[in-house]
Order: sequence, then C-alpha cells, then structure tokens
Amino acid sequence: MTTTTLDAAVLAELQLIMGDDFALLLQTFSDDSVQRLQALEATREDVDALRRAAHSFKGSASNVGAVALARSCLELENYCQQCLHAGQSLDAAHTERLLAVVRDRLSATREVLAARFPAD
Repeated sequence: MTTTTLDAAVLAELQLIMGDDFALLLQTFSDDSVQRLQALEATREDVDALRRAAHSFKGSASNVGAVALARSCLELENYCQQCLHAGQSLDAAHTERLLAVVRDRLSATREVLAARFPAD
C-alpha cells in the first residue's frame, strides 16, 4: 500500500472495528467521493460553497485514511479561506489546478483501495 496515498494504520483500525462491514464502508466512501467531487466541480465559482464542500470532502477522506486526498482538499479549502478573508474572488486557473490535484488523488486513492481490498 502506498503510504503517501493511504494511512495503513487507519485502514487496519477501521477493518478491525468494522469487521464484515468494512467492504461496505469502502464502497460507500468510493461512491460518496464521486458525488463529493461533483459538488466541488459544481461550486467552483462560489468561494464559500467551494470551501464548505472541500472541508466536507477533507473530513470524509481523513476518516478512511485517504491522507493524500485529504491534503489536497485541505489545500483547496485553505485557498478558498484566503480568498474569503481577503475579499477576493477565486482565480479560475488556480482553482482548476487545485481541483485537478483533487481529481488525481481521488483516482489514485480509489485505485489503491481497489487493489488492496478487492470487492468480492
């Protein structure tokens, strides 16, 4: 498992706690993540809505040990927070770069999870 993508300790603890429901948890996270990415895309021009969506996605990713994804969501959230504090609108090109990182890390996270925990 790639430690920069996933936190093995978090996943091991979740697997122990969740038991037979662990696979369902991962599937739910995977499905939910697609919806969360769509929410980021849909709010890309609304700085506060994008900040809230990034914050929510960050929490979801953190809960399953998807550390790289959580980090990219934090970067997006922080950028939005900086814009809010400065009273500035989002720079479309910078926002797109941050969203591209989230997309890439989500894809990598889903690939690693699928390889490490294949569905039955």
